[in-house]
Amino acid sequence: MCIGVPVQVISPGQWFAKCRDRHGELIDVDIRLVAPPLAGAWLLTFGGAARREMDEAEAAEVLAALDSLEQAMLTQSDPLTGFADLLSRTPELPEHLKKMTISPQNPVCLLADKGFLITDAQTLPSLINAHPTLLVLLQSDPNKHPEVADSWVIIPEILKQFPATSYTAAFADSEQSELIAREYRILKYPALLFFRQHRFVGSLAGLYSWQEYSQRVAALLTTPGYRQDIPVITQ
Repeated sequence: MCIGVPVQVISPGQWFAKCRDRHGELIDVDIRLVAPPLAGAWLLTFGGAARREMDEAEAAEVLAALDSLEQAMLTQSDPLTGFADLLSRTPELPEHLKKMTISPQNPVCLLADKGFLITDAQTLPSLINAHPTLLVLLQSDPNKHPEVADSWVIIPEILKQFPATSYTAAFADSEQSELIAREYRILKYPALLFFRQHRFVGSLAGLYSWQEYSQRVAALLTTPGYRQDIPVITQ
């Protein structure tokens, strides 16, 4: 089991940040999947890599919960006895998360709520013609490829750096993504396709560091459209 652990940034770097963990030790944390943090910021980490920034109040709550769990494990032969009231309950998601079940066909809640349009192989051509700059996120099964689920969080955050009026973003589910990928010769997921002046100008396949992804997106957002016979795939 991998538990999210808050750490506080002491000295940020380009790829790694020197952080203080819950025991006061200094550790190096991979920050390539988050926006560059400032000294003093709190990060939620999994396995030594930062996944998102958190505020001080949230960090304090998580740290308190971890301390309580650790204490229970040290003082009781069976730590579960400290959670007796939970043992008889049937696990159930909170109401606001029930509709967010991750499946190959259902990234809808995370992406649609962030302004992404839904497209498929049939409607994509009309979408390309309707928008001067269009970005289309293709994906595969997130249960087999966890980086696909990561892209639902990371890519919208990357795009916040650019004016919302400078592009339109869309996504397709895994089944439709496969059909679209065949046309544009995409072999790796997640993949972000770029269309400018109603023509395909390139793609970003897989996940990159925050800085590299930002630079590549900026370049493709300003690439002029051209007549495409063979897709250009940026890897």
